[in-house]
Formats: sequence, structure tokens, C-alpha cells
Amino acid sequence: MKISIINKINRFFIYVMIFSIISIFINMTISYALINTYNQIVKNGEHTRNLVSLVQRDIPNETWKIVCGMNDFEDGKQDEMIEEIKDGIEYLKENSIDTKRTELELALRTMITLNAYIQELGLQVAAESSIDDLIATNEEIKSVAVVVGEMLEEYNNAETASVAELNRRITLIQSFLLFLDIVIISAFLYFMIRNLKKLTMAIRKPLSSLESMSGKIADGDFGIRVKDMEVYELKALTNSLNVMAGKIEELIEENNIKHENLKKAEMNLLQAQIKPHFLYNTYDTIIWLAEQRKVKDAIKVVQALTTFYRTSLSKGKDWVTIEEEINHVESYLLIQQFRYGRLLHYTINCEDDLKQLYILKLLLQPLVENSIYHGIKYLREPGNITINATREGDYIVVEVKDDGIGIAQAQLKTLLAQMKDDKIYTKEDTSFGILNVYKRIKLYYGEDSNMIIESKENEGTRIVLKLNSNASKGRQTGIKK
Repeated sequence: MKISIINKINRFFIYVMIFSIISIFINMTISYALINTYNQIVKNGEHTRNLVSLVQRDIPNETWKIVCGMNDFEDGKQDEMIEEIKDGIEYLKENSIDTKRTELELALRTMITLNAYIQELGLQVAAESSIDDLIATNEEIKSVAVVVGEMLEEYNNAETASVAELNRRITLIQSFLLFLDIVIISAFLYFMIRNLKKLTMAIRKPLSSLESMSGKIADGDFGIRVKDMEVYELKALTNSLNVMAGKIEELIEENNIKHENLKKAEMNLLQAQIKPHFLYNTYDTIIWLAEQRKVKDAIKVVQALTTFYRTSLSKGKDWVTIEEEINHVESYLLIQQFRYGRLLHYTINCEDDLKQLYILKLLLQPLVENSIYHGIKYLREPGNITINATREGDYIVVEVKDDGIGIAQAQLKTLLAQMKDDKIYTKEDTSFGILNVYKRIKLYYGEDSNMIIESKENEGTRIVLKLNSNASKGRQTGIKK
């Protein structure tokens, strides 16, 4: 079952919101109800006081003005006051805490009596009864009005007394809300801790697996793989790490094969340098010089041969100084010059600041050998080989140029195609020295280094090595690559 961290966090946030909304809603609902109840009680009390004032003061005053002849009965406001008081009592009945207040019922019934006395007063005024009768009726009105007022005050006192009950209820409700909040918060904390623990474990476990895998990869174990993650967001990372480990494993295997092939190429080059006919020809040259009593020349050839093989072997080192590499190829040219005599001339130019820089060994001699055996050898006139070593920015540029017969275009095209394949060539293959030099350059110096071959038939061949000098920095005598 796949687990999504984002979904878990979103679900957790939703639960938090639900708990919070429920708690807030309950508190607000109850608080709102309590506040409304309290406000209604206050409003009812104010309304009751107005009714008491209206029934006990205003109605008797209005009827007294009629008795005294100050107002006509028909023009008086007594009927309007009676209706206003009745409506007020009905309002109180509808909005009281206890809708079954007996005081209000009694007050309404008493209002009927009060209205009857007022109507009787009107009849007396119309019949022009004596002032004593009018005063007596007005006294009855006043007495009944007092009774209604007392009933309303009794109701108000009872309603006010219910505030204490309301306070008790508020206290209980507040205690209940506090308890409810504690329960909700406790449930929320429990839920939060429980889900956070699950979420933490859901993340920690796969991350530990990835960390373990990364450590093993760092230790060189590229065969390690992590199983498919249950956490959806880590699936892509897991797949990427697995792919990366596989790619590294493939690259290391490929690199090992390339190194093995290059070692074979180097061995082929070394074997080519000790091939029998080269030694036989060199020994014949030494013997001929000795027979001609050219002892100094014979010594030069022996010294050149010694220098040639000493540099070739280099105590197992892959890197030598440019000066050592030039001495190596110069020894080879010196031996060949004694053999070919006036038919071979050579020139070597090297900037002084380059001589102590390190270079991969056995780069120049195969190129020079190619110039002699495939270019100058077939001339019917003296041939020239020129070697130039210069610096261009971060690059060491070595040029090997001859004025031999050149390379046929079809052969040159084949040679350039062979440089792009992965095959390691042996001495039985045509131009194997050039090809193996090129492949060694690509591995040791990187893809930004290169070998350029330019040739025209009957004009000569020019080979340029462009080597990144940063690849040879830090090389020391005696250190193998």
C-alpha cells in the first residue's frame, strides 16, 4: 500500500481543522445562547418597569383628568394604554425564561377588570353621574392598576431571581465547556502524537534505507539496490538512486575494460619497440660502425639504444617529463639516422618551460616510426621529420610533421574511422601505433584533448597532439597512474 506524505499531512491538517471547528462551534453556540438569555432577561426587566409605570401612574392620571373634566372620555388615551399594556404582557409571556409565568396570566385577567372599570367610568361621565361616584370609580381603577403593577413587579422579581439560576447554569455550562475542551484537546493531542509518530516512522524507515544505500555506494558497493518504497514521494528518489547505482556499476565496468584495453595497447607498443628486426638492424649498424672503426659513432648508437629502452620501460611509470619523452624519440631518430644515413633528417623544437611538465609516455615514438616506415622510407631523396612542442593556453601542442609520400585519401578515411571505434589494435594492424596513441590520449587526457591527422599524397603528413596540461598536474616520478 502506497503512502503519500503530502496526503498524510493534508489529512492531519483536515483533522486539526475539524477538531478546532467543532470546539469553537460548541463554545460559540453555548456562549451565544447564554448571552441571548441574559440580554433577554435584562430587556424583559426594562420592559416590565415601563409597564408598571404605565399601569400604576399613567392610567390613573389619565382617568383623573376625565373625572376632573380636563379631558373628555372619548379624547382620552386610556384605551390605547390598556392595549399597550396587554401587548406588553403578551410579549413578556413569549420571551420569558419560564413561559408559564402565572403572574402574567393573572395580570392579563386583572387587566380585564381594569378595562371594565374604565368603561364604567365612561358610562358615568356620559350619564353625568355625581362627582362622588366618579371619584369612587376612579379609586377602583387606581386600586386595580396597583394590583396589576404589583403582579408585574412580582413577575419581575421572579424573573430577576431566575438570573441566579441562570448564573448557576452558566457556571455548570462553563465547567462542562472546560471539560469538553480538555477532552477535545486531549483527543487532539493523542491523535496528533499518534499520527506524527506514524508519519515520522513512515518517513524515517525509507530514508534510513536510502541513507544505508548511499553509504554502501560511497564504500564502492554499486550492486546494492533499494526495494520499492511505500512512500509515494520517495519512489522517484529510490528509482533514481537505483538507476544511478546501476549506471555507476556499468561505467566502472566499462572503465575497467577500457583500462584493460589500454594496458594491452601499451603492451603492444612496448612489444613493437623490441621487435626483432629493429634490434637486428640496430645491432648490424653497431657492428658495421665497429668494423669501420667508428667507435665514437658505435658508442652513440649503443647509448641511444640504452636511452631508448630505459625511457620505454620507465620503471613501470605511465608519465614522464616532456624532456624524457623527447630524449626517447631523439634516441630512436638517432639510431634510424645512422641506419638511413643522409636519407633521414630531423629537427626537434621544444619550449624550455615545457620540458619539466609531465606527459603520457610513448606518444611520440609511434608517430615518428609511422613517418619513417610509411612516409620517408619510400622517398628517393632525403626526408625530413620535424617535431615541435609548444603551449597554447592550458594545452600542450605537439606536432610531428614529415615530407614523405603521405597517406592515400581512402586509407586516411579508413584510419579516421578506426579512431572512433573501441577496438584495440595490434602490431599486425596497419597504423596500429597511431590508433593506440589516439585511444590512450582520449582515456588519460579526456575528451577535450585530441589528435589531428592531416595528409596529402606526395606532400607529407602532419599529426598534431593537443593535450590538456591539467590532466598531468601533480604527476611525480615513480608514481604509477
